[in-house]
Amino acid sequence: MKSVDNIRWRNHLIPLLVPLLLLLGWQLSVSCGWLSTRIASATEQQTQVVDEINRSITEINDLATQGADRSRDIGSISRSLDGYAQQLQQQTGRFKV
Repeated sequence: MKSVDNIRWRNHLIPLLVPLLLLLGWQLSVSCGWLSTRIASATEQQTQVVDEINRSITEINDLATQGADRSRDIGSISRSLDGYAQQLQQQTGRFKV
């Protein structure tokens, strides 16, 4: 009977001890300064990466805007050239060879 009671007792105690031990380990890490410096360093690195991603996205947006502007310019130039070609064809169409 005692062994069955011991097993039941352990089965109930282990789920309570695991979180308690994790909490104690966490508190020890924080009080010794191990955890806070590592978290601060990781947070700083993540902030730098996010800033770099934001800069890259802004640059991509700027380049896309420039590309769209240049496409409109090319379209306008193309229409002008087409108009000049039509005028030239009209003016030279009068001549017979």
